[in-house]
Amino acid sequence: MPRRLTNVPAARPHRPSLRSRVTGGLTAAAVLGTMLVAAALPAHAVTPSAAGTLDAALATTTTSPKLTWRPPALTSPTTVTVSSTKHNLSLAAGRDYIIKMPTTPLDVRGGLTIAGGRNVVLIGGEIRSTRTSSVANDKRGLYLVNQTGTLHVEGLKITGSTLAEGINLDQRAGGTVQLQNIRVDTVYGSLNGHHADVLQTWGGPATLRVDRLTGYTTYQGFMFQPTQFGSPSPKLFDLRNINIVGRTGSGYLMWRDGKTWPMKITNVWGKPSITGLPRGQWLRPDNTTYGFGYVKVGTPSTGDFVPATRAGTAYVSPGYL
Repeated sequence: MPRRLTNVPAARPHRPSLRSRVTGGLTAAAVLGTMLVAAALPAHAVTPSAAGTLDAALATTTTSPKLTWRPPALTSPTTVTVSSTKHNLSLAAGRDYIIKMPTTPLDVRGGLTIAGGRNVVLIGGEIRSTRTSSVANDKRGLYLVNQTGTLHVEGLKITGSTLAEGINLDQRAGGTVQLQNIRVDTVYGSLNGHHADVLQTWGGPATLRVDRLTGYTTYQGFMFQPTQFGSPSPKLFDLRNINIVGRTGSGYLMWRDGKTWPMKITNVWGKPSITGLPRGQWLRPDNTTYGFGYVKVGTPSTGDFVPATRAGTAYVSPGYL
């Protein structure tokens, strides 16, 4: 587990059917054999001014499946271009942004940090970690901090021979995070060393939306502790079309705190490194009340939801449902 920003207390060490389910106390309604959240999540549309800027990224010429959530509406967005010398971004409160990734993989110490802003959109790109360091933060892919509106990250590949953390969230401002068509391959950690995570949160967000994510790990996959430092309980974590693969030595592929905030699981898969490993040894908790009881064992019949060639610097969005 990495250390946090200097003004954030370090987290405690941790050890941790295609039908969709809602767990954790949400009212649900049965529709066509699927459990759906009764209060539908709002769809977002890009405003005409923002749409012009995003045209290239949002071209719909691919044959991959369309995604669930559109980018948020943007008002007079500022475009920020990421580079090897500009990758720790501090965005103005209340402002909207488009984050433009470089055309070649970003390989820098600490990866990409995006802190602040209101509605923020990043589509396409690759982050690599190939530098050696004894500090886990130096080998992190993406760190997302306190957006107040909707943060939309799509088509991003995170990889590298020394990658220790995929995506870390400190979203105590209570915003919404959307992660779609993401590939994290591979995060490297161990029981007695750094507890690597594909996706970890220790604060918020109020709403987490994930559609199409593939992650590989030698230790942990999802680590959800959204109220660890006193944040309010999330409104919903909505997880769809995900597969997490444990490589040799991996531990918990999906872990969440013992709180009862709601989580929706749709077509989510986990493959531990040991065939036949009891579910309770790689899913915590493994129940259908507020845990990972509806996670399927293995990999989808069609392979990874996000193949290695889908996300990255040449990414083209398939569009949205």
